[in-house]
Amino acid sequence: METLLGIAFLIYLACIIIGWLWKQVWFWAWIFIIIIIYLIVSAIKSALKNEENKQSIKKDTEYENRENLLDKIDYMTGQEFEKFLVEILLPLDGYININGTSYTGDYGVDIIAEKNGIKCAFQCKRFNNKVSNKAIQEIVAGKKHYKCDKAIVITNNYYTKNAKELAEDCRVELLDRDYIIQILKKNMEPK
Repeated sequence: METLLGIAFLIYLACIIIGWLWKQVWFWAWIFIIIIIYLIVSAIKSALKNEENKQSIKKDTEYENRENLLDKIDYMTGQEFEKFLVEILLPLDGYININGTSYTGDYGVDIIAEKNGIKCAFQCKRFNNKVSNKAIQEIVAGKKHYKCDKAIVITNNYYTKNAKELAEDCRVELLDRDYIIQILKKNMEPK
């Protein structure tokens, strides 16, 4: 909005100078008023469009738009995915005391949360491809460092065969895209 007013002021000055040179100040003053009205209308339209976008995002979390929300998850950054898990998904599944760790130097643990008295360490992977066994190795080490009872890897995708085998051997729970869909479906169906 400030930029629009700055542009309008510059146009006003240009109109005054040109009008003075041409001795038609009133003509240019009316041009300036029309430009100001146009800029105000444009700013109002922009504000209304921003409000519509906010409403659209809110509607995406409704039952009918579950797939649209999944598409948005697939385009999140890793940090946005972690925030989504902390603020929305894990609370929907009954987790409490949910805290993110630092984004660097986290020892392979992105989130620590509790459910049914069990302290859980989460490794979050927002991937375009299947998650490999590297994530399993990281969470096993992180679980011990943070003194957690359970290790969980969660992804918007699925896991490789090797990752599934290692997770079974190391007692790491794997939560995938189907888990996300299940939690969203369970909590977004009309009551």
